[in-house]
Amino acid sequence: NVVNCTDGVDGLSASLAVVSIGTFLLAYGEELGDYSTAAIVFIGALLAFTLSLDDFTISYFTTSPLVQNLSTLIYSATKLGISPVYYALSSLMFVVLLVLLMIVNRRTADNN
Repeated sequence: NVVNCTDGVDGLSASLAVVSIGTFLLAYGEELGDYSTAAIVFIGALLAFTLSLDDFTISYFTTSPLVQNLSTLIYSATKLGISPVYYALSSLMFVVLLVLLMIVNRRTADNN
């Protein structure tokens, strides 16, 4: 039972370490120069990869055969060949997110 209780502690501590290192680099980044920006981008990429991998793993084991989210649906389609519908859907999602980010960026620039 102790192993089951402490199973996710290593991932939690790694995530907290990444966030604390990123916060340190944001606070003292000017003294470190360009290396801090590269390190922050690298930490963000690692954190995003970790969260997406964790999300897929949880979704894979907790979804039912009747209801699937997009990540498990695409994963199951890779065995038979991915349909062009999935390519169109991912392109559409990318464009929508890009437009939303541009809108938010413009609004924050107008407020400043």
